[in-house]
Formats: sequence, C-alpha cells, structure tokens
Amino acid sequence: MQTQCIRIPLRPEHAETFIAFARSLAEDPRTLAEVLFEEDMHTELVFIDRTPDELAVVLFTRAPDLAAAHAVLERSEHPVQIRMRALSAQAFDLSDARVLDVVIDYDRLRDGPPR
Repeated sequence: MQTQCIRIPLRPEHAETFIAFARSLAEDPRTLAEVLFEEDMHTELVFIDRTPDELAVVLFTRAPDLAAAHAVLERSEHPVQIRMRALSAQAFDLSDARVLDVVIDYDRLRDGPPR
C-alpha cells in the first residue's frame, strides 16, 4: 500500500469554489465512494490549512498504486472527476506544492490488533 500527503496552496480567486466543491463531495458519500472505488483509492483525507497569508489543501491518500489511481482520475469520464480536474487546474498552485513526510501510517482495520 502506498501513502502520500501533499500540501497545495490554493489560488485566492478560486479557493472558496474548490472548498465548496470538496464539502459537497463530503455531503454525498455515495458519489464520493464511486469515484474513489474507480481509482482503487483506499483512503483520501482532505484538510484546509488556513494561515494569515494563504489557504492550502492538504491531501492524504492511500492506494495500492498511487500513480495508477492518478491515471484513472486523469482519464475518467465521471462528472465528479471532470469537475475535479477543472477545479484543481484553476485552484491549485502546484509551483508551491510540497510533499509532507508521513511519519505514522497506522490503520487499525488494515493492520489488525497488536501481536
């Protein structure tokens, strides 16, 4: 299983649109499950980091193959994935994106009880 955590600054003029879209996904778990299942994404956590100077999205993902999951996102015809590609192209400032170190990645259901 692969994990990744990345912090991506949001362009101010598109930040609230992206955040509203993300919140709408959280309110529609069935649709969210469809697109994450399509990508074979096991975990996706999205956080908003608000500082006095910027808004950023922090994205934690876990999948058997993150590159394959991203490839599915890029070619998907699902309306949510199409909208996600458009919004991320507008809102994400990838020039300042940073991969964060995942120090602990423990999932009780995945890893089972201590032995």
